[in-house]
Amino acid sequence: TNAIKYTPKGGEIRINWQEVKGGCSFSVQDNGIGIASEHIDRLTERFYRVDSGRSRSTGGTGLGLAIVKHVLYQHGAKLTIQSEENKGSTFTVFFPDRCIYKEEKSSDSDKNLPKELTKAIENKSHKTK
Repeated sequence: TNAIKYTPKGGEIRINWQEVKGGCSFSVQDNGIGIASEHIDRLTERFYRVDSGRSRSTGGTGLGLAIVKHVLYQHGAKLTIQSEENKGSTFTVFFPDRCIYKEEKSSDSDKNLPKELTKAIENKSHKTK
């Protein structure tokens, strides 16, 4: 939501997912207000706000990116932030291969499901709307 919050009306937000060497990356890029370089390293600290005055007007606790960073860390993923004031920001998450689920190509779509789930599907006697 930060990209939406800090990108002015008429601005642009791009979302990208791509396979890269060793894993996949997910990025959110905007052409919003950007962040001064002296703040970048502290953005993922708990309760850190770039500008307390601006934070009061837009809301937030300063916890969002700190939580994101710790959840990603627990999964072996990494967050990088690039930004330039008045030009925008790019937040990129790198997920190593071991974190990426890749569905095996098969004509039998239930082949990769756990046996308990496959059995439940086979025994399902009612239809859902």
